Amino acid sequence: MGRQTKMKTMKRLALFLLLALPIVMQAQDYTCTTNNGALTINHYTGAGGVVVIPDTINALPVTRIEGLAFFRNPSLTSISIGNNVASIGNFAFHECFNLAEISIGTNLAFIEKNAFGFCGITNVAIPNSVTNIGDYVFAHCHNLTNVKIGNHVTRIGTEAFTLCSNLKNVIIGNSVKSIGAKAFYACTNLTSIIIPTGVTNIEHGAFSSCSLIGIYFEGNTPIADSSIFSYDTNLTVYYLPDTTGWGATFGGRPTALWKQ
Repeated sequence: MGRQTKMKTMKRLALFLLLALPIVMQAQDYTCTTNNGALTINHYTGAGGVVVIPDTINALPVTRIEGLAFFRNPSLTSISIGNNVASIGNFAFHECFNLAEISIGTNLAFIEKNAFGFCGITNVAIPNSVTNIGDYVFAHCHNLTNVKIGNHVTRIGTEAFTLCSNLKNVIIGNSVKSIGAKAFYACTNLTSIIIPTGVTNIEHGAFSSCSLIGIYFEGNTPIADSSIFSYDTNLTVYYLPDTTGWGATFGGRPTALWKQ
């Protein structure tokens, strides 16, 4: 290979590497990073209130909200997340105490640790696109009353809804296989919940210190220990006919046939 050919090859390689590197840019209300034709929001610089994260900024799709992007923003009251966002990073909205409303886009797949902890959210509908709910995602959201978990989530993370003291209604999607440790710990207004067929593992303390009166299992007995219902002294565990593994007690609480 001749000298000129080598130099041209090296220049093309250098240009390729330069284009592949993340580029920091400033858009209205955001500090962003672009990489491979997509955009990540790293930090919010706007005035707060009602915020809409668009599908695109400067013609680039917004695909990620980085960890800490809105961390401890006291002025944020409502967030609408665009349809191109696929992931929300650790602590992205953590301790946004006045954040009362969230709307999640249709392509979100991952919600990472502590993303919405200690927020003022009242209702959460997790779309079917989401496959992972990280640990502590909605922990200490004391105003949260209603949760609907989409049908592609396979695991509810450790302490995902711990100490959501006003949580009353939970719908768990039918792909959930595992409920993490203390996932619903001390949800003191949660009196009943249906556990779908696919759940095969419930980790320690998952529903301890709630106000559960009835928990209704649609499938066979999952793997669990005696701590999952600790201090839920008024609880009866209900199961369906033709399911297996049930005895006189489960998780230290009495069982009964569920008559639908």
